[in-house]
Amino acid sequence: MASATWRKVAREAIDKAHAGLDRDIAMKDRKAAIDAVYPFGPRMYHPYKIWLSERKAYLARWSDEPAGPLLSPLDRAKAAYEAARPRPAKENEGHG
Repeated sequence: MASATWRKVAREAIDKAHAGLDRDIAMKDRKAAIDAVYPFGPRMYHPYKIWLSERKAYLARWSDEPAGPLLSPLDRAKAAYEAARPRPAKENEGHG
């Protein structure tokens, strides 16, 4: 199946779930309703990435918080590594 087809199927599933939701539903309930209609079987590989992309775009329209970038697993691992890595202390810091 082509990416455009995965994307179309994902959007249709999300739109169908959205149609049954109240406008003022809590975000955690909105996420649960969207997650419940995942149409592709195992949550892995390319179809799951397409799903996450469409889910993120949908939820961003209903959230007050910025969505942030959709990072690849490698980019997420790099960011986590950089965040956890100890930083060397600068010489003469605070003495000047």
